[in-house]
Amino acid sequence: MSLALKVADSIKDNCKTYEFKRLNILKDSISRINHLLLHVKKESDLYQKVTEILYSIGEYLYIWIGLFNEQKNRMNCIAASGLRDYLPVINNYSNSINPEKNFFNSIIEQQKEVIINDISLHPYCSILKQESESIGYESFASLPLRYKKEIVGILNIYSAKKNSFNGAELKFIKEVSNDISIGIRSIRYEKELEKNYINTKRVLYETINSIALISERRDPYTAGHQKRVAVLTRAIAKELKLDEKRSEGIYFISILHDIGKMSIPLSILSKPACLSKAEIMLIQSHSREGYDMLKNIEFPWPVAQTILQHHERLDGSGYPYGLKENEISLESRIIAVADIIEAMSSHRPYRPAIGLNKALKELEKNSGILYDSKIVSICTDLFRNKRFKF
Repeated sequence: MSLALKVADSIKDNCKTYEFKRLNILKDSISRINHLLLHVKKESDLYQKVTEILYSIGEYLYIWIGLFNEQKNRMNCIAASGLRDYLPVINNYSNSINPEKNFFNSIIEQQKEVIINDISLHPYCSILKQESESIGYESFASLPLRYKKEIVGILNIYSAKKNSFNGAELKFIKEVSNDISIGIRSIRYEKELEKNYINTKRVLYETINSIALISERRDPYTAGHQKRVAVLTRAIAKELKLDEKRSEGIYFISILHDIGKMSIPLSILSKPACLSKAEIMLIQSHSREGYDMLKNIEFPWPVAQTILQHHERLDGSGYPYGLKENEISLESRIIAVADIIEAMSSHRPYRPAIGLNKALKELEKNSGILYDSKIVSICTDLFRNKRFKF
């Protein structure tokens, strides 16, 4: 075999080895970007980390991502890796006062990427040509980033070699731009869901507070009772280290726990004398009435069921069903303790306030009998050692 053929074969083998290594690098980079998509929560982090991954694979001198403004006549560079000193040129070019001459508009109009494998020959690159010789890039790729079928930004890659963006390399950068678009969609969709959830939650809270206000306005003697109970139940839930959703639920259920008293005649609720047995039974019906009022409303918490049980007691002496111990939900057991403390500490038309100290002693006396011992312990500790006040 002649020397020329041996050299040719050697070059061919080297090219195959380089292509194989390059293909593995590209595949690894896609894996890294896909892993990033599973964990990134902010768009700014997504863009910056992608540019860093692309820069780390070699041959790309500069990578930057720009987002369009709403009118799509201006684009801001929001992430970049590589030749940082080139950023002012990019900003000047992307914010051109003659956007009709800017090839980014071609991407918007044609809805596809612009690939320039030889910058010196391309008519759109007059500004880029001025910098290409001193900086050293030879080819350029600009790929659209989409959200809801609209182009919202562009991924721009500058390569040190001519004809960089062909074959596997072109397929790779297209896949990267598609992955970024998927990431944008995922992050923005999650934000929209969060925004909708917050708005829905706000409406729900306003509704709950309005219902509670209507209830309490009927009974001036117990005005604020439900809110004070709610504040205490939230403190107890925090000490129990319940998750945020459950703690939040206990708070709002507490605000509604006496809603059934709306069905009780005001003359009985505000009667300035001891109640008869029949009147006591009528007042005791409020937990069942509250359950019936709210059972068909879909809350994110067990509102109706908790209201139904909040006067049940561990030994079965409560009402309306005489449930015992673990038959009573944790929410109901928490409200039972907070309810009795607030009620005994406050004035009622048929008796003066018993006082906090006596209320706490009454709780301790019946701890594990009527009331959950752990909740009683937390409650007494809140008042005596942690300076909790209604």
